[in-house]
Amino acid sequence: MAEEANITMDEARGLVSDAALWPRVRDFLWDFAAQVHPSWLNGLTVGRLDFANLGETVKLSNCQSVKRYVLDSLGVEPFFHSFPKDDWSRLALLDGATLLEISKWLGALACSGDLRRVTDGKTVKALKAALPGVYPEVFGFTEYFKSLTVGQFDGLTVDAVVETGREMLAATIAELPEQLKLRFKFKLPKPSDDPIVKPSDCPPVKPANLRLLLKLKFPEAHSLCC
Repeated sequence: MAEEANITMDEARGLVSDAALWPRVRDFLWDFAAQVHPSWLNGLTVGRLDFANLGETVKLSNCQSVKRYVLDSLGVEPFFHSFPKDDWSRLALLDGATLLEISKWLGALACSGDLRRVTDGKTVKALKAALPGVYPEVFGFTEYFKSLTVGQFDGLTVDAVVETGREMLAATIAELPEQLKLRFKFKLPKPSDDPIVKPSDCPPVKPANLRLLLKLKFPEAHSLCC
């Protein structure tokens, strides 16, 4: 059942006429299957079609029945949202790759204290390989994000950094409709069955911090969301 949404005719016209926003809204609401991260498809089968083997090569856009099956299997239902600028719902309109990079930056900034204490060469090399363009570059931005911190980790890992950023983004849109949050989740890689980070340890990102991060590192996302 679709979630109810209240929108005036003028608001609807404004939304449809926004050349930057409307295509993303349209695809997010009515053609979402193609945006699901491949990791969520593992184990799904339709006849002889095995998603665990096909991964990113699956052409969901060419088969309506496969799209419907994927969405039904994941619990994605029809709904509507007008995506105003003031509720951060437009974050969910960003592509999965961009959301993942934002998560990496948020996590690295929030865990920067722990990251500074990493000194062994093997771990430093692993962080550079897994967070290219983020680590160690993040240390040049921490002065602007002093309030963006979380508790310390025992044995900091790359996964912990990324999960922290992802959970902080999720907390930022926690008050939005369930179906929007569900679709946001499916755009990002599937977390492990044994999460390293507790969502309760990852507070929402302060609006000023999120706007500044997007402005500095993700100008296209800043233009869309802010």
